[in-house]
Amino acid sequence: MMIFIDIDGTLLTSAHTITPATKQTIQYIHQNLKIPIILTTARPPQGTFFIYQELALDTPLICFNGGLILKKNHLSEWEYLVNQFVPAHEIEIILQEAMRYEINPNLYREQEWYVQNVDDLVHRESNNTKSLPLQKNLLEINSLWKTKQTGANKILLMGTPENVNAVEEKMNFLLPHLNISKSKPVYLEITHSSASKAQAVKWIVEKWDVPQKEVIAIGDNYNDAEMLEWAGTGIAMGNAPIEVRQIADYVTKTNNEEGLRLALEKFFAL
Repeated sequence: MMIFIDIDGTLLTSAHTITPATKQTIQYIHQNLKIPIILTTARPPQGTFFIYQELALDTPLICFNGGLILKKNHLSEWEYLVNQFVPAHEIEIILQEAMRYEINPNLYREQEWYVQNVDDLVHRESNNTKSLPLQKNLLEINSLWKTKQTGANKILLMGTPENVNAVEEKMNFLLPHLNISKSKPVYLEITHSSASKAQAVKWIVEKWDVPQKEVIAIGDNYNDAEMLEWAGTGIAMGNAPIEVRQIADYVTKTNNEEGLRLALEKFFAL
């Protein structure tokens, strides 16, 4: 059995904390029941490591909605098991459209975060993930990536809900093969066509030879939907949009009501 847990809106409360009871339940399942618990997030690695450490996990880590899968080796160094990126020529299209829609683009490459404009949403993201962006000319960064035939693990487009909805529609028209989903009404996440939470879960499950029916996935937003649908048991948080709740096998309480803990205690009879 394996448990895949989203972070923001699922593991964390709205105050971006893990309640003591939730932490205790997770550690009991992982350490005493010997069930692997894997954090599965849109966050970058540097915005996730401190949560991983707080929970005392020793499992793989899924970041960038599946664009990056990491695991500590025998020297306790992080190694990339999967590293998928959106190529620079497609990033160029995204950046051009972002400017048209008054969207603030963020480029993430492994453990680096690049922004051109630092606004309130960037400040909030920095505080929440305890990481700092590098303020650079994104077209210049992308031009360098183009010469190296590389790109970004994730492009995060920030803006008003109206502008995010508009650019989402345009992205789905221009680059329909990419994975494009909202993680918040003001966040649009774009990753490689093979990079999604569901694909990452499948990759880990197959590598560790865990039956699909023994996979539990828990999340709260559109970028979790495919993962919840694929898992043997998909659990949606009470704060999830109705479309996400409808595809889940079970809906728990909200992240501010310890919904994650309650769901785990229910399914493991704790």
